[in-house]
Amino acid sequence: MSSLLANDLGHHFIWVKQYFPSSLTTKFFEQNYHTHNCTKFVIGVGQWPASWAAPGKVPYSLKRWRDEMTNVVTNEEIFKIDGEIKLFLRSIHHNPIGDLIGACPPTDWRSPTVIDNYNFIIEELVLKLNSSRVVYLDTTFITKPLWDSSRDWCHLTPKVSSVESLY
Repeated sequence: MSSLLANDLGHHFIWVKQYFPSSLTTKFFEQNYHTHNCTKFVIGVGQWPASWAAPGKVPYSLKRWRDEMTNVVTNEEIFKIDGEIKLFLRSIHHNPIGDLIGACPPTDWRSPTVIDNYNFIIEELVLKLNSSRVVYLDTTFITKPLWDSSRDWCHLTPKVSSVESLY
C-alpha cells in the first residue's frame, strides 16, 4: 500500500493492491473505511482478469466480468458501512500489443477489443444501475492515445499516470 497527497485541496489517495472483482468484498471496504476513513473508492481491477494471471490462466469471459462487477456494485452491505461511500469504476487501461497479446494464439488476452468490451460492460452497468453512489470514471481520453507508450508493455508511464490521477 502506498499513499500520496495529490493536490492542494487536501485529497489523500491510498493505493490498495486488489486484482480481481471478487476481492472487493464488504470486508475489504469495511477495513479501508475503518483504517483509512475512506469513503470514495476508485476501482480499476480489469487488467488481471483479462490476463494470463487470471485463475487457471484463462481470462474472464465477458459474462464472468459482468457478473462479478455486478456483484460489487449491487452489494448493499458496502453502502451500509457509511452513507457517504461512493464507488468510481475507472475505465480499464489498454495494453500495447506485445509478444503475449499479439501471439497466435494469444497467451494474454488484454487486447484492445477485450479491454474495450470490459469498459463497455462497466459503463453500461453504471448507467443501468442509475445510482449516485456508483459512477463510471472514463479516463480513456487521457490514457488511450498513449496506450502503446508503456516501457514495460503493461503500466502507464508516470506522466500519463499522474495526469489520470489528477483527473
